Amino acid sequence: MLAMTIDRRFVSPRSAGFTLIETMVVLVISVGLVALMTGLYRSVGQSAIALRGGQQEWMMQRQLREQALHLFSLSKSGIQPVLGTPTEIYLTSWQSKAGGLDGKPALLHYFYDEKDRTLYYQEQPLPPWWSERKTDLEMTRLKSDMREAPRRKVLTGAETLAFSYLPADAKEPRPQRWVREWRETVAPGLFQIQFLKAGKNYALWFEIRATDAD
Repeated sequence: MLAMTIDRRFVSPRSAGFTLIETMVVLVISVGLVALMTGLYRSVGQSAIALRGGQQEWMMQRQLREQALHLFSLSKSGIQPVLGTPTEIYLTSWQSKAGGLDGKPALLHYFYDEKDRTLYYQEQPLPPWWSERKTDLEMTRLKSDMREAPRRKVLTGAETLAFSYLPADAKEPRPQRWVREWRETVAPGLFQIQFLKAGKNYALWFEIRATDAD
């Protein structure tokens, strides 16, 4: 009897089961896991949608952004880094597509074909004379040769598309400051592509950085 009495004195008064604190900890962990999985599911879903429906737009932005940040001019020769109208734009950039955006100088040409509802891309590698301060006559010849260069589809299914340009001295990108053509020897601060595709309006801005190669 004495032994049994001693054993009972050392038995914990806690009953079997979970305490309130333990239960709440489990609930908090469960809620966190559910939230994490929900966020992951949404992220994967959004990525799938982007890959399925917006891959062209994403690739176009990436290519143009890299090229626009690596422009150059030949100011003493009057060769502009940007020359554009509402339907086409010429850029002189270190980042040619054929070179894998690895720094090869080229004359780039984007133009919109309303009949095909397609934005096309062409490029013409610059010949050895490009750094010899030639006149813009050679650049005119290059633009003429561009007609024979292969053209690649950059964006398809665009019901409308237009380029516009913002002067570098514009403090804010207000609508009235954007112009429809750019023929200045200095580069604009930004250029924009606006287009309508699948009933959705897009307005993509591209910052310009141009160095003088003279």
